[in-house]
Amino acid sequence: MPIEKQKNNALLLCLSLSVVWGLGYILVPLGQRAGATSSFLCFLRFLLSGLIYGAIFIRKIKIKAKDLPIGLLAGMLLAVSFALQAYGQEYTTPSNSAFLTSMTTVFLPFLTWIFFRKKPSVLVYVSLAAYVAGVFVLSYNGSSFVFNLGDILILTSALTFALHYITVTYALKRTDSQTFNFLQLTTAGIVLGVFFFAYEFKTQIITPIAWGSFIVPLLALVLFSTVYAYSVQTHAQKLLPPYQVSLVLSLENVFGAAFSVIFGFEAFRINMVFGGALMFGAVILAQVVPSLIKRKQSQVKLRAIYGNAEQPKTVNGTIDKQTPDHKAGAYLK
Repeated sequence: MPIEKQKNNALLLCLSLSVVWGLGYILVPLGQRAGATSSFLCFLRFLLSGLIYGAIFIRKIKIKAKDLPIGLLAGMLLAVSFALQAYGQEYTTPSNSAFLTSMTTVFLPFLTWIFFRKKPSVLVYVSLAAYVAGVFVLSYNGSSFVFNLGDILILTSALTFALHYITVTYALKRTDSQTFNFLQLTTAGIVLGVFFFAYEFKTQIITPIAWGSFIVPLLALVLFSTVYAYSVQTHAQKLLPPYQVSLVLSLENVFGAAFSVIFGFEAFRINMVFGGALMFGAVILAQVVPSLIKRKQSQVKLRAIYGNAEQPKTVNGTIDKQTPDHKAGAYLK
């Protein structure tokens, strides 16, 4: 399959993942409402995800000593990121959580520049400016921009998520995706388990869990928002730069706000439409426009080559007669 088609398929998979992760902003509060503490929910999510992922790809997972440092680092970043996000969601709305997490997209081009010396194009900066404007529009509640403890925690998680993207890009150049995913998921589960048993185990013991209400969001988080999600992300980051993957996945925030309204977590606000449109437009500007420009340039180049091939000219501008060699394309070097 041509590399361009592989990249387009990867972008479509990222779009499907943005819907799945958008739904995740509803699944986490549903799990918390069922009685699970944030650390217990995250612990089960990643522990089960690691076990299921390992069972699916058991024949492809080949752990070597060189894989351990980067896999452990990615797992710790995942654990910190999701813990910060989960605790932040206790104090803010799903839409605020979604939109502030999207600041990952803003951090990534600069981190990519720092770590990989890949300077983003001007178009990326323009799209980021539009994206940040969309975040601010969405955060407006009618009288002011609301920013509380939960928002600070989630904004911090956006930075650690950005660092995780960078880690994934680095890791996939040195190890296979199945081994890396297994290591990062199980490491995150272990780290979150240690935190849970150290700080919230007693709280969870005295807090009853409504397992009938808890099991569905938990399984959805495990199977779709984690196992499927990180399989797609690592596949996409093999083909695309991290900030490009992040821009498409950032649409999760638009879907997260939509699901928040649909499931009754908050009331609809008109600025959701305008902010979401700005963010969506930013993604189109960063993803679709460069592809159209590149395609147009390729067409112009092909016309120039084959146009000249049809009527090859000499130095003085007169038209040569096409010899058999010309017809065979011998003049094209």
